[in-house]
This record gives sequence, C-alpha cells and structure tokens, in this order.
Amino acid sequence: MKNIVMARIDDRLLHGQVVVSWLPFIKANEVIVIDDENANDEFMKELIISSSPNGIITQVMTLEESINFLREPSKNERILILTKKIDNINELLDSKIKIDTVNLGNLGHRDDRKRYLNFIHLSEKEVKMLQELDEMNSCNLEIQMIPNEKKYSLKELLKD
Repeated sequence: MKNIVMARIDDRLLHGQVVVSWLPFIKANEVIVIDDENANDEFMKELIISSSPNGIITQVMTLEESINFLREPSKNERILILTKKIDNINELLDSKIKIDTVNLGNLGHRDDRKRYLNFIHLSEKEVKMLQELDEMNSCNLEIQMIPNEKKYSLKELLKD
C-alpha cells in the first residue's frame, strides 16, 4: 500500500497554502487530487498538475482510480491526498486505505453550511460525517489552515 502522510479536505484542492506550507512541512513528494469532476475534465486536470511545484509528482484521479492506485505497493513515496469531500475520505477508509492524519483545511461558505471558523463552514450532513470519522479512531482528525496556526479538535470546533 502507498505511504500516505496526510489527507486534506479543502475546497480549493492544490493552491498556495498547500504548496508553500503543507508540502514542505509534511515532506510530501507526491500529491493525489481526488475529485471525480476535475479528473474527467482534461483542461482542469492539466491546470491542477501544472500548478504543482517542480519535483512533486501530481495526479488527478477519480475516487475509484485513487483506491486502486493507493493499494499498489509503496515506492518510498510520501503522498498528500487532496479532496473537496469528506465522504471521499470515508470511502478510502472503508476501502481499507490507511490514512493516519486527516486535515480539515478550508471549506467555504455555501447556503447549506454554517460557519464554525473563518475557514470552516459545514452542513449538518458534513458535521455528522466528521463526527463518524472522529469516532472511528482510525485516523487523527485535525482542523488547521496551515502548520504554524492553531490546531482545533472536532469537539472544539463544534462546541456551540
């Protein structure tokens, strides 16, 4: 199985904070963007891959493709998974893909979402999915924008 150092849930997928802060911090050498829509759009796929820094292997895959890929034997990679959807992480875990750390990075405003932090807005369904993920104890769930900022637990986030 591939070596996943962190999975990040972020509406923006691969962007400046990930490139400048997270990749060096976790010493990732590979990025897997899991997003069915972008994986099936050649223009967007190429745009995401081209925004990756030199020396970082970047792939954009559907959820199904990523499960098959992540089951392959490790070749000394240090993978950062990026996805917009909490349920993608649940699917990976249900498929027995080992993820030690899940980072909730940025989920922006939508009509069905409530604001919890400046960078975290969640729908009721997303809250329930995160609570289930947190209760499974199969991974460490942390809420943090960038490595040098405060890290929140789910309990802290939902304390209201």
